[in-house]
Amino acid sequence: MSSRARHLAAALALSASLLLPAFAAAEDGFSDGWKPEPDVVDYSDSFVGQFTGLDARLLLSNTEGEGLEGWGVDAGARFSFPIYLGDIRLAYRYDALGAPDAAGGALTTHSFGGTFALHPGYLLLLGSDWLSYVAASIYLDAGLGGQFSELRLGDETQSSPGFFWSWGGGVDIPLWDPDAGWAPWVNVSYRNHRGLGPDGLGDARWESTHSLMLGLGFRVNRLLW
Repeated sequence: MSSRARHLAAALALSASLLLPAFAAAEDGFSDGWKPEPDVVDYSDSFVGQFTGLDARLLLSNTEGEGLEGWGVDAGARFSFPIYLGDIRLAYRYDALGAPDAAGGALTTHSFGGTFALHPGYLLLLGSDWLSYVAASIYLDAGLGGQFSELRLGDETQSSPGFFWSWGGGVDIPLWDPDAGWAPWVNVSYRNHRGLGPDGLGDARWESTHSLMLGLGFRVNRLLW
């Protein structure tokens, strides 16, 4: 064997001796024996403003100028942002209004939309007690969506699709300590619902409805995403 061949063989042998430990480590995944904890918890059970919930509300309503009054129901899902700065609610609403002084007159409305609520006192959560959670829950909201209205005057009925916008505010009250990870909450709120519907003359007009709302919801201290 020539001198050049011997040198090449020696270089290859040296390279192999250096690479073999690396290949062995690669086969073992470069593992040092550490494994991820199987019971890692992403969220605390304590209420820190984040929640996902379902709720239903009973409405007592009246309209401006038309003398219509009655009841309604509202049901939806609600999702908060971290630290309780705000929340979003998607809901279906049904209104059944009548005119006490005009027999045979009635307005029914089906609507679906979303509201965004802002909690100005969200930092009160730092109190970490029941009263702090109630105070931090106080909110102002605004909403937008679509609706379908049906107006009955005597034997005549008019139907009209339209849309609405709304504004209001309210407060949420936990029925027990939400730091348990979940809790039922009572909602007390006011809303002004302004929808485009039939006017009884074959045209559409804006109807302003004032509603007091009392609701009950179930929340878990988790974000939806």
